[in-house]
Amino acid sequence: RVQGTEGWVFDRRPAVDSEANTFMLRPADTVRLEDVAYEAVQPIAVRLIPSICDESKTLRAVRAGDLVFGNAVRDSPFPHGNGPFVRLTDGSGWLFEKKLNQQMLREIPIEAGKWTFQVLNSPVGLLLRSQPIDNGPFKYDKTFSPNEKVSFDRKVMSSNGVSFYRVKGTDGWLFDERDEENVMQLISSSAAQQSPETSKTSSGWSPEFVRGAAMGVGLKEIMYNPESRVISFQSEGGERINVYYTTRTVGTALKHPAQGKTQLFRRDCSREELVEIMQNPRLHTGKGYYRRKHGHNGRVGSVQTQHGVGIMIEEEDHLRNAIVECDSEITGLLEQRTEMLRRVKEYDDKCAYNAAKMKERVEKSSEKLLKMMQERKEKAERKRAAVLRAVRQAAIALQEEAERARIAEQQQAEEQRRRDKEMTCDECYRVFNSVHAREQHCRDAHGLSCYHCGKIFKSSHGLYQHQDATGHW
Repeated sequence: RVQGTEGWVFDRRPAVDSEANTFMLRPADTVRLEDVAYEAVQPIAVRLIPSICDESKTLRAVRAGDLVFGNAVRDSPFPHGNGPFVRLTDGSGWLFEKKLNQQMLREIPIEAGKWTFQVLNSPVGLLLRSQPIDNGPFKYDKTFSPNEKVSFDRKVMSSNGVSFYRVKGTDGWLFDERDEENVMQLISSSAAQQSPETSKTSSGWSPEFVRGAAMGVGLKEIMYNPESRVISFQSEGGERINVYYTTRTVGTALKHPAQGKTQLFRRDCSREELVEIMQNPRLHTGKGYYRRKHGHNGRVGSVQTQHGVGIMIEEEDHLRNAIVECDSEITGLLEQRTEMLRRVKEYDDKCAYNAAKMKERVEKSSEKLLKMMQERKEKAERKRAAVLRAVRQAAIALQEEAERARIAEQQQAEEQRRRDKEMTCDECYRVFNSVHAREQHCRDAHGLSCYHCGKIFKSSHGLYQHQDATGHW
Protein backbone atom coordinates (compact mmCIF):
# COMPACT_ATOMS: atom_id res chain seq x y z
CA ARG A 1 0.00 0.00 0.00
CA VAL A 2 1.38 3.43 -0.95
CA GLN A 3 1.99 5.44 2.21
CA GLY A 4 -0.53 8.23 2.77
CA THR A 5 -3.02 6.76 0.32
CA GLU A 6 -5.40 3.83 0.04
CA GLY A 7 -3.84 2.69 -3.24
CA TRP A 8 -1.83 -0.45 -3.89
CA VAL A 9 0.88 -1.54 -6.35
CA PHE A 10 2.30 -4.99 -7.11
CA ASP A 11 5.87 -6.19 -7.54
CA ARG A 12 5.40 -8.62 -10.45
CA ARG A 13 2.87 -9.99 -12.91
CA PRO A 14 2.82 -13.23 -14.95
CA ALA A 15 4.17 -12.95 -18.47
CA VAL A 16 1.68 -13.47 -21.28
CA ASP A 17 3.69 -15.95 -23.36
CA SER A 18 5.75 -17.71 -20.69
CA GLU A 19 5.63 -19.03 -17.15
CA ALA A 20 8.16 -16.49 -15.93
CA ASN A 21 7.11 -13.37 -14.01
CA THR A 22 7.67 -9.82 -15.17
CA PHE A 23 9.12 -7.69 -12.35
CA MET A 24 7.35 -4.35 -11.84
CA LEU A 25 9.20 -3.20 -8.68
CA ARG A 26 12.73 -3.70 -7.39
CA PRO A 27 13.86 -3.77 -3.76
CA ALA A 28 15.33 -0.40 -2.73
CA ASP A 29 18.60 -1.98 -1.65
CA THR A 30 19.25 -3.17 -5.23
CA VAL A 31 19.31 0.36 -6.66
CA ARG A 32 21.79 3.11 -5.77
CA LEU A 33 21.16 6.67 -6.97
CA GLU A 34 24.66 8.13 -6.95
CA ASP A 35 27.38 9.34 -9.28
CA VAL A 36 29.73 6.56 -10.40
CA ALA A 37 32.58 6.41 -12.90
CA TYR A 38 33.92 3.35 -14.69
CA GLU A 39 36.66 2.44 -17.13
CA ALA A 40 35.84 -0.13 -19.81
CA VAL A 41 38.00 -3.24 -19.54
CA GLN A 42 36.61 -4.67 -22.79
CA PRO A 43 34.57 -3.24 -25.68
CA ILE A 44 30.90 -3.14 -24.73
CA ALA A 45 27.74 -1.98 -26.51
CA VAL A 46 25.26 0.32 -24.76
CA ARG A 47 21.91 -1.35 -23.93
CA LEU A 48 18.47 0.22 -23.99
CA ILE A 49 17.53 -1.52 -20.75
CA PRO A 50 19.54 -3.00 -17.84
CA SER A 51 20.18 -6.30 -19.59
CA ILE A 52 23.05 -8.16 -21.27
CA CYS A 53 20.84 -9.44 -24.10
CA ASP A 54 21.95 -8.60 -27.63
CA GLU A 55 18.38 -7.64 -28.54
CA SER A 56 18.69 -4.53 -26.34
CA LYS A 57 21.91 -3.30 -27.99
CA THR A 58 22.08 0.23 -29.37
CA LEU A 59 24.34 1.60 -32.09
CA ARG A 60 26.57 3.18 -29.45
CA ALA A 61 29.51 1.34 -27.92
CA VAL A 62 32.54 2.08 -25.75
CA ARG A 63 36.02 0.77 -26.39
CA ALA A 64 38.45 -0.75 -23.94
CA GLY A 65 40.02 2.09 -21.95
CA ASP A 66 37.08 4.50 -22.44
CA LEU A 67 35.52 6.14 -19.37
CA VAL A 68 31.79 6.38 -18.65
CA PHE A 69 29.80 8.28 -16.03
CA GLY A 70 26.54 7.10 -14.49
CA ASN A 71 23.98 8.30 -11.96
CA ALA A 72 22.31 5.03 -10.97
CA VAL A 73 23.53 1.50 -10.25
CA ARG A 74 21.13 -1.45 -10.23
CA ASP A 75 21.98 -4.97 -9.06
CA SER A 76 20.77 -7.94 -11.05
CA PRO A 77 17.93 -9.92 -9.38
CA PHE A 78 19.28 -13.18 -10.79
CA PRO A 79 22.45 -15.02 -9.63
CA HIS A 80 23.93 -15.42 -13.12
CA GLY A 81 27.08 -13.35 -12.66
CA ASN A 82 25.70 -10.31 -14.51
CA GLY A 83 25.70 -6.69 -13.39
CA PRO A 84 25.55 -4.42 -11.57
CA PHE A 85 23.97 -2.31 -14.33
CA VAL A 86 24.99 1.35 -14.68
CA ARG A 87 22.66 4.02 -16.11
CA LEU A 88 24.59 6.61 -18.16
CA THR A 89 24.01 10.27 -17.30
CA ASP A 90 23.34 11.32 -20.90
CA GLY A 91 20.31 9.02 -21.11
CA SER A 92 21.81 6.93 -23.92
CA GLY A 93 21.27 3.64 -22.06
CA TRP A 94 22.85 1.12 -19.68
CA LEU A 95 26.15 -0.72 -19.28
CA PHE A 96 27.10 -3.56 -16.95
CA GLU A 97 30.08 -4.21 -14.71
CA LYS A 98 30.17 -7.97 -15.34
CA LYS A 99 28.80 -10.35 -17.95
CA LEU A 100 28.67 -14.00 -16.93
CA ASN A 101 31.27 -13.23 -14.22
CA GLN A 102 33.58 -11.67 -16.83
CA GLN A 103 34.78 -8.19 -15.89
CA MET A 104 33.56 -5.55 -18.36
CA LEU A 105 33.86 -2.31 -16.35
CA ARG A 106 36.24 -1.22 -13.59
CA GLU A 107 35.03 1.43 -11.12
CA ILE A 108 37.34 4.44 -10.74
CA PRO A 109 37.34 7.30 -8.20
CA ILE A 110 35.69 10.67 -8.82
CA GLU A 111 37.40 13.83 -7.63
CA ALA A 112 35.24 16.81 -6.62
CA GLY A 113 36.52 20.37 -6.73
CA LYS A 114 36.61 23.58 -8.73
CA TRP A 115 38.75 23.98 -11.84
CA THR A 116 38.94 26.74 -14.43
CA PHE A 117 40.58 26.06 -17.80
CA GLN A 118 41.19 28.07 -20.97
CA VAL A 119 40.53 26.29 -24.28
CA LEU A 120 43.65 26.08 -26.49
CA ASN A 121 42.61 23.86 -29.40
CA SER A 122 42.89 26.54 -32.12
CA PRO A 123 41.21 27.17 -34.48
CA VAL A 124 38.30 24.74 -33.99
CA GLY A 125 37.96 24.76 -30.17
CA LEU A 126 36.52 21.79 -28.22
CA LEU A 127 33.20 20.00 -28.73
CA LEU A 128 31.33 19.12 -25.53
CA ARG A 129 31.15 15.37 -24.84
CA SER A 130 28.17 13.63 -23.22
CA GLN A 131 30.58 11.12 -21.62
CA PRO A 132 34.26 11.36 -20.60
CA ILE A 133 35.33 10.02 -24.02
CA ASP A 134 37.39 12.09 -26.48
CA ASN A 135 35.91 10.54 -29.65
CA GLY A 136 33.02 8.45 -30.91
CA PRO A 137 29.30 9.30 -30.92
CA PHE A 138 29.16 10.67 -27.35
CA LYS A 139 29.03 14.37 -28.32
CA TYR A 140 26.76 17.36 -27.74
CA ASP A 141 26.04 20.15 -30.20
CA LYS A 142 28.02 22.67 -28.15
CA THR A 143 31.49 23.98 -28.99
CA PHE A 144 33.79 25.99 -26.71
CA SER A 145 35.85 28.47 -28.74
CA PRO A 146 39.64 28.94 -28.40
CA ASN A 147 40.63 31.19 -25.44
CA GLU A 148 37.19 30.65 -23.84
CA LYS A 149 37.30 30.05 -20.07
CA VAL A 150 35.31 27.08 -18.71
CA SER A 151 34.55 26.04 -15.09
CA PHE A 152 34.39 22.40 -13.96
CA ASP A 153 33.23 20.57 -10.80
CA ARG A 154 34.20 16.89 -11.29
CA LYS A 155 37.30 15.11 -12.53
CA VAL A 156 38.08 11.54 -13.56
CA MET A 157 41.33 10.20 -14.96
CA SER A 158 41.84 7.40 -17.47
CA SER A 159 44.56 4.78 -17.24
CA ASN A 160 46.56 6.53 -20.00
CA GLY A 161 46.83 9.72 -17.93
CA VAL A 162 44.20 11.85 -19.71
CA SER A 163 41.99 13.82 -17.29
CA PHE A 164 38.34 14.51 -18.06
CA TYR A 165 36.47 17.37 -16.39
CA ARG A 166 32.70 17.83 -16.09
CA VAL A 167 31.50 21.30 -17.08
CA LYS A 168 29.88 22.98 -14.09
CA GLY A 169 26.09 23.06 -14.26
CA THR A 170 25.91 20.45 -17.06
CA ASP A 171 26.50 16.73 -17.59
CA GLY A 172 28.98 17.43 -20.41
CA TRP A 173 32.72 16.68 -20.35
CA LEU A 174 35.97 18.05 -21.80
CA PHE A 175 39.53 16.65 -21.69
CA ASP A 176 42.88 18.32 -21.02
CA GLU A 177 45.10 16.69 -23.66
CA ARG A 178 45.05 14.65 -26.86
CA ASP A 179 47.97 12.85 -28.51
CA GLU A 180 50.26 14.20 -25.75
CA GLU A 181 49.35 17.80 -26.62
CA ASN A 182 47.46 20.09 -24.24
CA VAL A 183 44.07 21.24 -25.54
CA MET A 184 43.22 23.20 -22.35
CA GLN A 185 45.36 25.32 -20.01
CA LEU A 186 44.69 25.32 -16.26
CA ILE A 187 43.99 28.79 -14.86
CA SER A 188 42.94 27.98 -11.28
CA SER A 189 41.99 24.96 -9.21
CA SER A 190 40.73 24.21 -5.71
CA ALA A 191 40.45 20.46 -5.90
CA ALA A 192 38.68 18.92 -2.93
CA GLN A 193 39.37 15.49 -1.59
CA GLN A 194 38.00 12.48 -3.38
CA SER A 195 34.24 12.77 -3.27
CA PRO A 196 33.04 10.50 -0.44
CA GLU A 197 29.75 9.63 -2.01
CA THR A 198 31.36 8.68 -5.32
CA SER A 199 34.62 7.10 -4.17
CA LYS A 200 35.21 3.49 -5.00
CA THR A 201 36.28 2.71 -1.45
CA SER A 202 33.49 4.71 0.16
CA SER A 203 30.62 2.83 1.82
CA GLY A 204 28.45 5.89 2.48
CA TRP A 205 25.24 7.06 0.87
CA SER A 206 24.79 9.72 -1.74
CA PRO A 207 22.82 12.89 -0.89
CA GLU A 208 20.40 11.99 -3.69
CA PHE A 209 19.63 8.63 -2.10
CA VAL A 210 19.05 10.20 1.34
CA ARG A 211 16.78 12.88 -0.12
CA GLY A 212 14.88 10.24 -2.07
CA ALA A 213 14.32 8.16 1.05
CA ALA A 214 13.16 11.25 2.99
CA MET A 215 10.80 12.30 0.19
CA GLY A 216 9.26 8.83 0.20
CA VAL A 217 8.22 9.14 3.84
CA GLY A 218 7.19 12.80 3.68
CA LEU A 219 10.06 14.42 5.62
CA LYS A 220 10.95 18.10 5.11
CA GLU A 221 14.57 19.02 4.46
CA ILE A 222 15.63 21.88 6.74
CA MET A 223 19.43 21.94 6.42
CA TYR A 224 22.25 20.70 4.17
CA ASN A 225 25.94 21.17 5.03
CA PRO A 226 28.21 19.69 2.33
CA GLU A 227 31.34 20.43 4.38
CA SER A 228 30.09 18.38 7.34
CA ARG A 229 28.35 15.88 5.04
CA VAL A 230 25.07 16.09 6.94
CA ILE A 231 21.44 16.56 5.82
CA SER A 232 18.77 17.41 8.40
CA PHE A 233 15.07 16.63 8.07
CA GLN A 234 12.02 17.35 10.23
CA SER A 235 8.98 15.15 10.64
CA GLU A 236 5.39 16.30 11.05
CA GLY A 237 5.73 15.67 14.79
CA GLY A 238 8.70 18.05 15.08
CA GLU A 239 11.38 15.37 15.47
CA ARG A 240 14.70 16.25 13.82
CA ILE A 241 16.67 13.60 11.94
CA ASN A 242 20.34 14.27 11.09
CA VAL A 243 21.82 11.96 8.46
CA TYR A 244 25.63 11.90 8.18
CA TYR A 245 25.55 10.28 4.74
CA THR A 246 29.27 9.49 4.32
CA THR A 247 29.52 7.50 7.59
CA ARG A 248 25.91 6.19 7.50
CA THR A 249 25.30 7.67 10.94
CA VAL A 250 21.72 8.68 11.80
CA GLY A 251 20.97 10.98 14.74
CA THR A 252 17.46 11.68 16.03
CA ALA A 253 16.86 14.75 18.21
CA LEU A 254 13.91 14.02 20.52
CA LYS A 255 12.34 15.79 23.44
CA HIS A 256 12.20 13.23 26.23
CA PRO A 257 9.24 13.87 28.59
CA ALA A 258 11.41 13.29 31.67
CA GLN A 259 15.01 14.05 30.60
CA GLY A 260 14.51 16.90 28.14
CA LYS A 261 16.28 17.19 24.79
CA THR A 262 18.29 14.11 23.90
CA GLN A 263 19.89 12.64 20.81
CA LEU A 264 20.37 9.07 19.77
CA PHE A 265 23.08 8.26 17.27
CA ARG A 266 23.40 5.03 15.28
CA ARG A 267 26.48 4.25 13.24
CA ASP A 268 26.81 2.06 10.14
CA CYS A 269 23.08 1.95 9.50
CA SER A 270 21.77 -0.04 6.58
CA ARG A 271 19.42 1.40 3.97
CA GLU A 272 16.49 -0.46 5.52
CA GLU A 273 17.29 0.94 8.96
CA LEU A 274 17.52 4.48 7.55
CA VAL A 275 14.06 4.17 5.99
CA GLU A 276 12.59 2.67 9.18
CA ILE A 277 14.00 5.48 11.35
CA MET A 278 12.71 8.10 8.91
CA GLN A 279 9.27 6.53 9.02
CA ASN A 280 9.22 6.62 12.82
CA PRO A 281 12.01 8.52 14.62
CA ARG A 282 10.80 7.05 17.97
CA LEU A 283 10.98 3.49 16.70
CA HIS A 284 14.06 2.73 18.81
CA THR A 285 12.10 3.24 22.07
CA GLY A 286 9.33 0.81 21.28
CA LYS A 287 6.07 2.03 22.79
CA GLY A 288 7.70 4.41 25.26
CA TYR A 289 11.14 5.85 26.01
CA TYR A 290 14.22 3.99 27.11
CA ARG A 291 15.56 5.27 30.34
CA ARG A 292 19.05 6.66 30.01
CA LYS A 293 21.66 4.34 31.49
CA HIS A 294 24.27 6.63 32.98
CA GLY A 295 27.94 5.87 32.58
CA HIS A 296 30.60 6.47 35.21
CA ASN A 297 30.43 10.26 34.71
CA GLY A 298 26.67 10.37 34.94
CA ARG A 299 26.31 12.09 31.56
CA VAL A 300 26.69 9.57 28.77
CA GLY A 301 25.23 6.10 28.46
CA SER A 302 24.18 3.55 25.86
CA VAL A 303 20.86 1.93 25.17
CA GLN A 304 20.08 -1.35 23.47
CA THR A 305 17.60 -0.93 20.61
CA GLN A 306 16.24 -3.21 17.94
CA HIS A 307 18.84 -1.68 15.58
CA GLY A 308 21.81 -2.26 17.91
CA VAL A 309 23.59 -0.22 20.52
CA GLY A 310 23.02 3.54 20.31
CA ILE A 311 24.54 6.43 22.24
CA MET A 312 22.26 8.90 24.00
CA ILE A 313 23.84 12.28 24.70
CA GLU A 314 22.67 15.75 25.60
CA GLU A 315 23.17 18.91 23.54
CA GLU A 316 26.29 19.97 25.44
CA ASP A 317 27.96 16.64 24.80
CA HIS A 318 26.95 16.88 21.17
CA LEU A 319 28.81 20.20 20.93
CA ARG A 320 31.86 18.62 22.54
CA ASN A 321 31.72 15.85 19.99
CA ALA A 322 31.41 18.49 17.30
CA ILE A 323 34.68 20.06 18.51
CA VAL A 324 36.37 16.67 18.26
CA GLU A 325 34.98 16.30 14.75
CA CYS A 326 36.31 19.78 13.91
CA ASP A 327 39.77 18.75 15.09
CA SER A 328 39.49 15.68 12.94
CA GLU A 329 38.41 17.79 9.98
CA ILE A 330 41.37 20.15 10.57
CA THR A 331 43.67 17.14 10.44
CA GLY A 332 41.97 16.08 7.26
CA LEU A 333 42.36 19.58 5.80
CA LEU A 334 46.07 19.52 6.60
CA GLU A 335 46.34 16.20 4.83
CA GLN A 336 44.43 17.71 1.92
CA ARG A 337 46.84 20.64 1.90
CA THR A 338 49.80 18.28 1.76
CA GLU A 339 48.15 16.35 -1.02
CA MET A 340 47.32 19.56 -2.89
CA LEU A 341 50.93 20.75 -2.59
CA ARG A 342 52.06 17.41 -3.93
CA ARG A 343 49.66 17.73 -6.84
CA VAL A 344 50.79 21.31 -7.48
CA LYS A 345 54.38 20.07 -7.64
CA GLU A 346 53.34 17.27 -9.96
CA TYR A 347 51.51 19.81 -12.10
CA ASP A 348 54.56 22.13 -12.15
CA ASP A 349 56.79 19.22 -13.10
CA LYS A 350 54.34 18.24 -15.80
CA CYS A 351 54.20 21.82 -17.07
CA ALA A 352 58.01 21.97 -17.18
CA TYR A 353 58.11 18.64 -19.01
CA ASN A 354 55.45 19.81 -21.47
CA ALA A 355 57.32 23.11 -21.95
CA ALA A 356 60.53 21.23 -22.75
CA LYS A 357 58.69 18.98 -25.18
CA MET A 358 56.97 21.99 -26.71
CA LYS A 359 60.34 23.74 -27.16
CA GLU A 360 61.72 20.64 -28.83
CA ARG A 361 58.66 20.45 -31.10
CA VAL A 362 58.99 24.16 -31.95
CA GLU A 363 62.66 23.73 -32.85
CA LYS A 364 61.89 20.73 -35.02
CA SER A 365 58.98 22.55 -36.60
CA SER A 366 61.19 25.61 -37.23
CA GLU A 367 63.82 23.50 -38.96
CA LYS A 368 61.17 21.79 -41.02
CA LEU A 369 59.58 25.13 -41.85
CA LEU A 370 62.91 26.67 -42.93
CA LYS A 371 63.64 23.67 -45.12
CA MET A 372 60.18 23.86 -46.60
CA MET A 373 60.55 27.60 -47.26
CA GLN A 374 63.94 27.04 -48.94
CA GLU A 375 62.49 24.32 -51.15
CA ARG A 376 59.56 26.56 -52.06
CA LYS A 377 61.96 29.44 -52.85
CA GLU A 378 64.06 27.24 -55.14
CA LYS A 379 60.93 25.94 -56.81
CA ALA A 380 59.66 29.51 -57.28
CA GLU A 381 63.02 30.55 -58.83
CA ARG A 382 62.90 27.62 -61.25
CA LYS A 383 59.36 28.46 -62.16
CA ARG A 384 60.27 32.14 -62.65
CA ALA A 385 63.18 31.23 -64.94
CA ALA A 386 60.92 28.93 -66.96
CA VAL A 387 58.33 31.71 -67.27
CA LEU A 388 61.00 34.18 -68.44
CA ARG A 389 62.24 31.71 -71.06
CA ALA A 390 58.70 31.16 -72.26
CA VAL A 391 58.13 34.95 -72.44
CA ARG A 392 61.32 35.50 -74.44
CA GLN A 393 60.46 32.66 -76.82
CA ALA A 394 56.95 34.05 -77.23
CA ALA A 395 58.38 37.56 -77.96
CA ILE A 396 60.78 36.16 -80.57
CA ALA A 397 57.95 34.18 -82.17
CA LEU A 398 55.78 37.31 -82.25
CA GLN A 399 58.59 39.31 -83.89
CA GLU A 400 59.13 36.62 -86.52
CA GLU A 401 55.40 36.44 -87.18
CA ALA A 402 55.23 40.24 -87.50
CA GLU A 403 58.17 40.23 -89.94
CA ARG A 404 56.56 37.51 -92.06
CA ALA A 405 53.29 39.45 -92.07
CA ARG A 406 55.14 42.65 -93.14
CA ILE A 407 56.93 40.87 -96.01
CA ALA A 408 53.71 39.21 -97.12
CA GLU A 409 51.91 42.56 -97.02
CA GLN A 410 54.73 44.19 -98.98
CA GLN A 411 54.67 41.46 -101.60
CA GLN A 412 50.91 41.73 -101.81
CA ALA A 413 51.20 45.50 -102.32
CA GLU A 414 53.80 45.06 -105.06
CA GLU A 415 51.63 42.46 -106.73
CA GLN A 416 48.69 44.81 -106.51
CA ARG A 417 50.75 47.65 -108.03
CA ARG A 418 51.94 45.32 -110.81
CA ARG A 419 48.40 44.25 -111.54
CA ASP A 420 47.18 47.81 -111.41
CA LYS A 421 49.89 48.81 -113.88
CA GLU A 422 48.87 46.01 -116.27
CA MET A 423 45.21 47.03 -116.01
CA THR A 424 45.84 50.76 -116.67
CA CYS A 425 45.75 52.46 -120.05
CA ASP A 426 48.87 54.62 -120.44
CA GLU A 427 47.15 56.93 -122.85
CA CYS A 428 44.13 57.92 -120.76
CA TYR A 429 45.08 56.26 -117.47
CA ARG A 430 41.82 54.40 -117.24
CA VAL A 431 41.87 51.24 -115.06
CA PHE A 432 40.14 48.08 -116.19
CA ASN A 433 39.10 44.85 -114.49
CA SER A 434 41.09 42.60 -116.82
CA VAL A 435 43.94 42.67 -119.30
CA HIS A 436 41.55 41.71 -122.11
CA ALA A 437 39.32 44.71 -121.40
CA ARG A 438 42.30 47.04 -121.31
CA GLU A 439 43.70 45.66 -124.63
CA GLN A 440 40.31 45.96 -126.29
CA HIS A 441 40.09 49.59 -125.10
CA CYS A 442 43.58 50.41 -126.35
CA ARG A 443 42.80 48.89 -129.81
CA ASP A 444 39.37 50.40 -130.21
CA ALA A 445 39.80 53.76 -128.53
CA HIS A 446 43.44 54.57 -129.31
CA GLY A 447 44.33 52.24 -132.23
CA LEU A 448 47.37 50.92 -130.34
CA SER A 449 47.77 47.69 -132.26
CA CYS A 450 50.33 46.52 -134.82
CA TYR A 451 48.83 46.07 -138.32
CA HIS A 452 51.35 43.45 -139.19
CA CYS A 453 51.41 41.16 -136.12
CA GLY A 454 48.21 42.32 -134.30
CA LYS A 455 49.98 42.91 -131.00
CA ILE A 456 48.25 45.46 -128.74
CA PHE A 457 50.18 48.05 -126.69
CA LYS A 458 49.26 50.19 -123.71
CA SER A 459 50.71 53.38 -125.18
CA SER A 460 51.69 54.87 -128.49
CA HIS A 461 55.28 55.03 -127.34
CA GLY A 462 55.30 51.27 -126.88
CA LEU A 463 53.81 50.80 -130.35
CA TYR A 464 56.46 53.05 -131.88
CA GLN A 465 59.27 51.16 -130.20
CA HIS A 466 57.80 47.89 -131.51
CA GLN A 467 57.56 49.21 -135.05
CA ASP A 468 61.12 50.54 -134.93
CA ALA A 469 62.40 47.27 -133.62
CA THR A 470 60.48 45.01 -136.03
CA GLY A 471 60.02 47.28 -139.01
CA HIS A 472 56.24 46.81 -138.94
CA TRP A 473 55.44 50.23 -140.33
